[in-house]
Amino acid sequence: MSEAPSSARRSRLFLGPGWLLTVALLTITLASWFGTPHPPNAMNVPARLQPPSWTHLAGTDEFGRDLFSRLMAGGRISLAVGLGAMTWSVLAGMLIGMLAGYFGGWLDDVLMRLMDALMALPGIVIALLIVAVRGVGFANTALALGLMGTPVIARVTRSAFLVGREMEYVLAARALGASSRRVILMHILPNQITPLLVAASINLAAAILGEAGLSYLGLGTQPPDPSWGRMLQEAQRYIGVAWWYALAPGLTITVAVFAFYLLANDLQRSVSRSR
Repeated sequence: MSEAPSSARRSRLFLGPGWLLTVALLTITLASWFGTPHPPNAMNVPARLQPPSWTHLAGTDEFGRDLFSRLMAGGRISLAVGLGAMTWSVLAGMLIGMLAGYFGGWLDDVLMRLMDALMALPGIVIALLIVAVRGVGFANTALALGLMGTPVIARVTRSAFLVGREMEYVLAARALGASSRRVILMHILPNQITPLLVAASINLAAAILGEAGLSYLGLGTQPPDPSWGRMLQEAQRYIGVAWWYALAPGLTITVAVFAFYLLANDLQRSVSRSR
């Protein structure tokens, strides 16, 4: 009798991050299709450092630029970098994890020791090194952040394949002469996709946070293009006289990352309940 209320509570819990992400994605989509309420880079010095109002929902910065419009435009960049980094980490991590988990032996040892070495280094140091060597830009930032997330995806995939390769339907497919490629792609991977979605959601949140960190340090999105991290860095000088300047990007980063972590947590719970 308690199962129905419990399921309802879980559904409401899942809808929390779902609504947050829907609002965020809808805002970014509207900015892409219809533009922002104000040009994000348009300066209006007489209107500098104005508090939130109906004209400027999140206030203005030191150049009179509308913060809400810059947040919307910066969201497109953060989401694009995050998706690029997640795609890179998922593709590379899945390939490494599949090879290590399915074939095992010396290949597993070599690949996992490489992942251990990568995890031993602070992620931000790796990102700084890549960006410093290859230069700033969308592709390099996504590559750096994707490399940071690769070991996590690799380990999750490896664990899934260590279990999957011993399942009865996999052993039956091998006995019938199925090739390793067919077993991996058609039998193991489709049944282990949910844990990968959980890891990918966490990686996306980490990539958005990482892009904000690199932009804060001046190695991410370059001005005049807006970036949540760079907006936060620029707001430091005015935090005593314009509290809304730092609050707007800081709260936006927090809500975006928190929503993706909540989504990953709910996905993880659903995986645990299904087992």
